[in-house]
Amino acid sequence: VNTIAAPVVQVSHVINGYAVYDELPNQGKLLAKLQELNNEAASSGSRALDATSLSRVEQAIATLWETSRYHTSELSLAELQALFHLTDCFTVDKRFIVYDLLRLLVLHPQAASSLAASPAGLITVLTQIVELLSSLVASGGSTSSAGLPISALQNTLLTMSKFVANVWRSDTIRRTLNNTSSTLVSQVTFAFTVLLSQTALYTACNKTVRLALLAVPFNMLASTYVFNVMNNGTATSEVVEKTIVAALQVFHSERETEATVYRAAQCLQTLMKYALMDTKRVLLATSWVVVGTHAGSFIAQQVVPRWPTGS
Repeated sequence: VNTIAAPVVQVSHVINGYAVYDELPNQGKLLAKLQELNNEAASSGSRALDATSLSRVEQAIATLWETSRYHTSELSLAELQALFHLTDCFTVDKRFIVYDLLRLLVLHPQAASSLAASPAGLITVLTQIVELLSSLVASGGSTSSAGLPISALQNTLLTMSKFVANVWRSDTIRRTLNNTSSTLVSQVTFAFTVLLSQTALYTACNKTVRLALLAVPFNMLASTYVFNVMNNGTATSEVVEKTIVAALQVFHSERETEATVYRAAQCLQTLMKYALMDTKRVLLATSWVVVGTHAGSFIAQQVVPRWPTGS
């Protein structure tokens, strides 16, 4: 019986932590932008927050910006609902501000516990993200489910990626999603890796967006293989294969940001160590093992020597 030989490559640059996006935008500017977008939505006849809901969002922002009090501060259920309601008010190209708030929300201990206890709103947002990314892939980036091309969605893709990466980072939320929605976790990660693997879509994104997009599979692999806190079933063969294709796309196309190349290298080396090296747990076909071997050599010979301190 022929068996697949485990590739022999150096795997010293595996993922060793999470990508976490906890930077705080200028609060005054963010509030002004939020009010501006809400006024635009109202004046155009679209759904907008009423005065009460807007006040709740502003209170939630005040709480989230007091990071020194995260261990004691709380957000009310009404405030959480108002934040998630924003996704129904703004068009996709204006939704960047919503994801920017949600990425901070999931890092807040009490808010994360509340979302884990009642994850319906979070699941709805994640499902919307899958639909948006899938529509961009289906159209080659020319349009989306919102009727906008990928070029008009750069800010939204940036904050959306940071939000999902932080969701995968949250121990509290991740446990709930593992138990109730592991298929959705796979679908979300797969959607990001498919977009990353398409040359036209990858190159249509700016360098900051490309790095953030890659943080989603990066954190999923960190959770699944490195810290063993994500259900291994989320790393389906389709997710693993497409993550490898995405990493190879980065090697082929990235010309601006060394951190993106290094992050892709860490993804690939992590997969090679935990999903390919043990022949009892091989997830990929023989052809992918060959590709993985060559990619490992590429990392060892070109990526690591060029950027030994990549982050």
